[in-house]
Amino acid sequence: MLLFCNPWLANDLAALHGACFRGDDVWSANFLSQQLKNPAVLGLAAHDGGKILSFALLQMVGDVADVLTLATHPDHRARGYASHIVTALLGFLPQGGKLWLEVATDNHPALSLYQKMGFGEVAVRPNYYRAAQHDGRDIARAAKLLMFEKK
Repeated sequence: MLLFCNPWLANDLAALHGACFRGDDVWSANFLSQQLKNPAVLGLAAHDGGKILSFALLQMVGDVADVLTLATHPDHRARGYASHIVTALLGFLPQGGKLWLEVATDNHPALSLYQKMGFGEVAVRPNYYRAAQHDGRDIARAAKLLMFEKK
């Protein structure tokens, strides 16, 4: 079941974000609360029995939207939560709008999800991520970012 995110959920969202990301990539409750107070930002979360399992934040400007973050708890991945949220977010776009997202090139589950959903690669940003944030993984693999768009 999906629910709209609001600033009162910031602590729960931050805990989930912390379970999914590391280092400087983790968003604090304060940061998430501020994002959710922005009228251009829409948040959707999947929950089961009151526990948030996955969420995404979308920022819309005109007919262009950017996925700011998408997180699914590691114990609940590959169950369709992220695709359900992204599909719902697409429903908020105006006719002819575009949804943009960015994903690390070594995040194979996310790449597979987005490709299955019809997103296509637009650009690569080399050296986007810092190695320290990714526990010393090979920077050649973790140093790129793909931009996708869905029309």
